[in-house]
Amino acid sequence: MGRLVREELSKCYYREGVNHLEKCGSLREKYLQMLKDHRLHAEGKTDEAKADLARLRLIREKREADAARKQAEKEEKEALERERQREREVKEAKKREAALGKPAKKGKK
Repeated sequence: MGRLVREELSKCYYREGVNHLEKCGSLREKYLQMLKDHRLHAEGKTDEAKADLARLRLIREKREADAARKQAEKEEKEALERERQREREVKEAKKREAALGKPAKKGKK
């Protein structure tokens, strides 16, 4: 919107020549007001900007909470997988021992 007003103001200056101060005053005021509003919005001083910043803060917090939840789920899944792997290894070791047979104990005669 600001670009359009600026272009209209440029055309008015060119079209009106030396009388541009009288004829283009309303466009100039409108353009300066838009610049001021934009600056205030960028600084976060308007109600709309405050609402936008609050909304963005909530979104950021939600994303952080989701990331933390996903990380916790991933760690839990990895721990469960490690436990299952350990159980498989123990079970496999027992099968291997049973297949080979237990060696006889050598004792004193």
